[in-house]
Amino acid sequence: MGRKKHLVIGDSHSKPGISNARYTWLGRMIAAEKPDVIIDIGDFYDMESLCGYDKGKRAFQGREYKKDIEHGLDAQDRIEAELKKVKGYKPKKIRCLGNHENRISRVVEDQAEFYGTLTRSHFQSEEYGWEEHDYLQPVKVDGIAYCHSFASGIMGRPISGENPAASLLNKKKMSCIIGHNHVLDFATRNDAMGKKMSAVSVGCFFEHDESYAGPQVNRMWDRGIVILNDVQAGEFDFEWWSMRIIKWKYS
Repeated sequence: MGRKKHLVIGDSHSKPGISNARYTWLGRMIAAEKPDVIIDIGDFYDMESLCGYDKGKRAFQGREYKKDIEHGLDAQDRIEAELKKVKGYKPKKIRCLGNHENRISRVVEDQAEFYGTLTRSHFQSEEYGWEEHDYLQPVKVDGIAYCHSFASGIMGRPISGENPAASLLNKKKMSCIIGHNHVLDFATRNDAMGKKMSAVSVGCFFEHDESYAGPQVNRMWDRGIVILNDVQAGEFDFEWWSMRIIKWKYS
């Protein structure tokens, strides 16, 4: 098999009240770069209407499930509108659901009356050509394990910390890509036979600040898109496009 190019969309958190213009820029970027594989690492849909932490607070007022879904569908439409301009371009598209999309499953599990009313089929992954994978279910693509987050230890907490990429390699012993923590981190190691293993925490793909995070954490987040070039059997060259560059080139 030939070498591939992967483009990874970090947590993008499409939600009402926040402009979806960045998805048009992303569509133009994808159309220009023509990756063989596009991976949505999760939390594409923010689903703020199902946030249990905010329920009952003033910030929760006005949130609606239908609006969450419609805003996410608009984001997908914006990407697809740009890809359709490239004749014959049919990338493989893989979606790893994140903890925000998983809010649907959590609500339905706790409140059975919503079974069939709230469903992740509303994301329309299949209709938009995405191969959808369950939350926390890794998928292996060209020798790289992709997942919204990987568990650390028997308690199942996400691998994180100051150097999440290095922790991934130490614990999983293979090339891995994660989202979830909104920070950019890269690490690489060689096995005993000299084969390269690399891991990336891919940052996030949005410009706005989140009130729950506070000013210091918002400034810590890395905003942009990751491209993996020359992918083969788990080895790749890592490339970072900041949101600033994407906006300047494709807005």
